[in-house]
Amino acid sequence: MNKISRRKFLQISGFAAGATMLPLPMKWLGRRDVFAFYQTPANQLGLFKTKLRGVGPAGIPLATPDGSAGIGGAAHYTFNIGQFTDQLHPALGPTTLWGYNPQNALGVTGVPAQKHLGGIIVANKGVPIQLTFTNNLPNKHILPVDKSANFPDAAQHVNDASVHLHGGFVPWISDGGPMAYFGPPTIANPNGVYGPSVSDGVNPNLFQQVLNSNLDPGQAEYYYPNQQSARMMWYHDHTHDCTRLNAYAGLASVYLIRDTFEGNLRNLGLPDYIENGGFEIPLVIQDKIFVGSNIGLYDPTWPGPRTPGSLWYPHIYEKNRWHKVYSPLRMPAPSAVPEMFGDTMLVNGTVFPEATVEARPYRLRILNVCNARFMNLQLYVDDGSLNGVTLNPVTGNPPPSAAFVDGTQNQPAVLQLGTEGGFLPTPVLVPTNVPFGFDPVTGAPTGSILMGPAERVDLIVDFKNYIGKNVILYSDAPAPFPLGDPRNDYFPQWNTAGNPANALTKNGFGPNTRVLMRFKVKAATSSVAAVSINTATDLSAGNDPLPLPGGAPIIGGALQLPPGVPVRPLTLNEVFDSYGRLLQLLGTNVPTANAFGLGYMDNATEVVNLVNGEKVEIWQIANLTGDTHPIHFHLVNAQLLGRQPFDVVHYNGTPTYIGPARGPDPNETGFKETIRMNPGEVTTVIMRFKFPTVPFTVPNSLNPNLGISGKEYVWHCHILDHEEHDMMRPLVVI
Repeated sequence: MNKISRRKFLQISGFAAGATMLPLPMKWLGRRDVFAFYQTPANQLGLFKTKLRGVGPAGIPLATPDGSAGIGGAAHYTFNIGQFTDQLHPALGPTTLWGYNPQNALGVTGVPAQKHLGGIIVANKGVPIQLTFTNNLPNKHILPVDKSANFPDAAQHVNDASVHLHGGFVPWISDGGPMAYFGPPTIANPNGVYGPSVSDGVNPNLFQQVLNSNLDPGQAEYYYPNQQSARMMWYHDHTHDCTRLNAYAGLASVYLIRDTFEGNLRNLGLPDYIENGGFEIPLVIQDKIFVGSNIGLYDPTWPGPRTPGSLWYPHIYEKNRWHKVYSPLRMPAPSAVPEMFGDTMLVNGTVFPEATVEARPYRLRILNVCNARFMNLQLYVDDGSLNGVTLNPVTGNPPPSAAFVDGTQNQPAVLQLGTEGGFLPTPVLVPTNVPFGFDPVTGAPTGSILMGPAERVDLIVDFKNYIGKNVILYSDAPAPFPLGDPRNDYFPQWNTAGNPANALTKNGFGPNTRVLMRFKVKAATSSVAAVSINTATDLSAGNDPLPLPGGAPIIGGALQLPPGVPVRPLTLNEVFDSYGRLLQLLGTNVPTANAFGLGYMDNATEVVNLVNGEKVEIWQIANLTGDTHPIHFHLVNAQLLGRQPFDVVHYNGTPTYIGPARGPDPNETGFKETIRMNPGEVTTVIMRFKFPTVPFTVPNSLNPNLGISGKEYVWHCHILDHEEHDMMRPLVVI
């Protein structure tokens, strides 16, 4: 079917111009016309001018316990949440950020200097930790805040915090849900502000009642049981109405769990841990936009800090940039926007960095922390040009001959061990040089290492073939994903008709969203252990048993689901809000005033009743929108069973399939908790719900909006602008 614009769709569909909530089958609405209209000034930020920030006393602080004990003797950590400045590139002025700062750090005497992404935590399986966070955020946000009727909590206070352990198997009071926020004490609220999930406004909040009766106003307490296998998680802010802004401002960091199984893999050549000085590197990817001295000329209404080097965030909803329908209401200013796409790439809080590595295998733990930008990660040998890679003028791709050839695999592929859910059943080879594209048969997005926001990959990359050379980490995933808009694709002198900003950018400088960083390879300084882990290595013992080992068979093009397991039909929807702005919603298959969508404040529909302590469910989620959504589930890990295309236009609550089902990609066969759900497809997952074992009684949520009493979690899209407007629903487990 030919794709049409939203404007054309409105013309031919006969929708009333005055409607405030219009359901649209977005699968067929064509290219998404969105872009950040202010750009980081061109030719200011040179590539590879700063070193990749490592972990430790000279880099990102590695948190250590404070010496006190939590419940049951749990090691206790203390963190500050505050505002600070950091130098992210030599040519940038100091950037004002929000962030976490551990009060104790490895190799540091006293409180460590605060750094972007500070406070990496390393935990051990089965060994709980407990944490106190103190909110010292100022009353004014460093980014523009939409305080319209769609964002009621932001209208009340912009400096609340809620710390979510993303991927954590935790009691709900330590999940850091949107309504479990806490604010600093003020004259008006000397006891601090606490959200409705944890406070009734009369009794002490649940943090005090359950976990730590000695908390001061403006503090919250969290208990992490760590009853999970080895994996890379992360923790970030999840405050209702401000998650997108707070995470972008810097409230995010890494959380690693170790276990015996992982430790024994070092006998097979797995590089040793970063906390031991081993050859393991966490890589946290972000995209941002920075204020320049020209901000008054190009964005005269910018309400945030105007000091060059400050963070910039889109704050005006302009109809020639984002789709809009008529509304009699005046557009809010500042306004939320559909997605935020930056023009400058950061890794570990440094802009276009360079990392010196030895000619040996490294373990790269990669996390996509972008608000909305997907990755298609590739590795290329630096060709000596100022950009490190030269694009074919016709295809826009680096030449195949530039592909990175892994020193262990002896081919343009690297070994992937795991995802955000821990180790895969067996490692898989993923290519290093496959540009983004679409499968000619299924139409599904393809590439090298596809990553939505919040996804993680665990790779072994062997640099031994490239002593004295450089290797480029590169991505060409379209934004928005998967159809894209060239105005979000930054690379000097490339496609200047599609993105005029590229015509102004000299080679070797930003804006640039394709080149992430460079590895500078030197000779190994010590003996190199061979890696004997390969695609035949059984890693299944390193994780909990999958609900369906081996997955669901596909017979006659259809997924064969296990009998007796309840199936929950759900939907992803896109409509318009009362201001005429795009609005993304989760929902069931029951029609509502908003297609099939429901808002976060509507009563819970995803209510899971445990039987003998657990419950297995299958969720089939139909994507009626034009975007791929990275859907994240709190509390549980999911096993992806398959995806299948369906007729979006005629969807009436029951999908009519128009093509065969296909199973997960090879690197999606293990547990995941953030799963890409493509337009026009039903994505099927199976999940085992249960609670962690903790040495205290966990009360039910106090949140009256749930409509039912139980343990409160959420599920949502991890495109953060979608999540908050309003693609998130309560998940209540009883």
